[in-house]
Amino acid sequence: MATELTRDDILAAGELRHESVKVPEWSGEVLVWEMSARDRDRFDSSLATNNGDGANMDNIRARLVVMCVRNADGVRLFSDADADILGERSRIGMIRVADIAQRVNGMVSDDDDGETGLGKG
Repeated sequence: MATELTRDDILAAGELRHESVKVPEWSGEVLVWEMSARDRDRFDSSLATNNGDGANMDNIRARLVVMCVRNADGVRLFSDADADILGERSRIGMIRVADIAQRVNGMVSDDDDGETGLGKG
């Protein structure tokens, strides 16, 4: 039988996962972090459309990257407002980072290979 966790056990649980990603298109590398539960809910909410018809897929990779790229202390490098200008950067670099962000955040299986989840290029 598993040990029943206490409030303190849960609040002391480890930090969010993250992974370094080389992005030659951006001439360097970035840290892609797992979103907190709150940030994931915010991201998911951003997918909702006003009329409830489908999902808001506009600039979705950049919006995901904005939420997940952080410094070593876990502080976001980009604000939500940066998604538009980030969306103008290299498509290949964006896909590279967004694919890792999807995997780190459980949006796709660790076994998935290549561009997944948000659709092919």
